[in-house]
Amino acid sequence: MTQALIVILTFLKILGIVLLSVAGLVLLIVLIVLFCPVRYRLNADLREQEGEEESLASRAAADARVTWLLHLVRLLVHYPADGDSGMITLKVAFFTLYPRKKKKGSSSQDDVPVEGAASPEADAPSDPVSGEEAETASEDTESPDAAAAEEEISSGDADSGQNVCDDNEENEKKSINERIDDILGKIEAASEKPEVAAKKIYYTISGSYAKMKYVRATIESRCFEHAKQLLLNEVSRVIRSIMPRKTRIYVHYGAGDPARTADVMSYAGMIYPLFGERLTVVPDFEKEAMDGYARIAGRIVLIVPLFSFLRLYLSRDVRRVYRRFRKLKEFDREV
Repeated sequence: MTQALIVILTFLKILGIVLLSVAGLVLLIVLIVLFCPVRYRLNADLREQEGEEESLASRAAADARVTWLLHLVRLLVHYPADGDSGMITLKVAFFTLYPRKKKKGSSSQDDVPVEGAASPEADAPSDPVSGEEAETASEDTESPDAAAAEEEISSGDADSGQNVCDDNEENEKKSINERIDDILGKIEAASEKPEVAAKKIYYTISGSYAKMKYVRATIESRCFEHAKQLLLNEVSRVIRSIMPRKTRIYVHYGAGDPARTADVMSYAGMIYPLFGERLTVVPDFEKEAMDGYARIAGRIVLIVPLFSFLRLYLSRDVRRVYRRFRKLKEFDREV
């Protein structure tokens, strides 16, 4: 008994250690996913135009990079495309998941011959006879059975054409009857009693007024104010967490017309307080120009939007407002 008890206890001990290890590993992975930031970086350049025929896309170049877990996972985006790797590249550690590289020595499907396909030499005629002579020979050798078959086909086509005409006439009769029924139905609807129409109008107006009153009461309630304030706070928190922490934008712009350039600069001055010294706009009042560069870097921590979502989901005021607006869809039935 003692040995069996010792074996059972040892087995339970090992099982508990394994379960705790698995739970700890899962908890560690969850914490890494929630707290390890996703970093992003963007380097974009727009060089000065050298010729009049040079387009804006040919002068632009961009390199975006998204990394996670100490560059273990990397997403690279290049514009224009970077050689054989293409525009988008996804790597995990030392492995490239996208795009997949082709194995050496693998041939394309166009180079592989298809079994049963005839070669051009086999398709070529052995006797060099022109196309016109071949057609005349086939016409001369046509048998009388073929002519009889053609006559049967032509007669069958005539019969089928007659049947189609009959079907079209029946469809036209049906459509005319349906139109007559629709007209009669409209006449009957128009001949309803004025009292019925008045009741319908009254119910429609009263239902709309009750809806408006219900919505107004919901908006003026205290729970709606608390839910709105909480929503604005959480949205602003999420936006601040994902906004870039390092930004440097330089723009050299000229419209070719001093007045038009001054108008654009006035619009740029409106957004200047949002960026401050991180945005530099240099006007050019002498010629038309458009070039510059942008350097943006930031990070996103998943725990911030997740925490904001949980606060909104667990808020009583938010759930109460949601139920009231959801009940508004079924308000017509209640009224």
